[in-house]
Amino acid sequence: MAKKIKKILVANRGVPAVRIMQTCRDRKIPTVAVYSTPDRLSLHVMVADSAVHIGDAPPVESYLNM
Repeated sequence: MAKKIKKILVANRGVPAVRIMQTCRDRKIPTVAVYSTPDRLSLHVMVADSAVHIGDAPPVESYLNM
């Protein structure tokens, strides 16, 4: 029996993230976006089913901080 994908975290921004989210929506797979404060109004945050704030720092200090 194949396992079903329950939710996808899209750890990207911009057009690539939105395209992934649109494909997931077509397949009825919920998506989660991550965003920093400067990106709080970005399209990928609005398109996602849910979003998680990862910090106040600029993207280079939040998204790229391992």
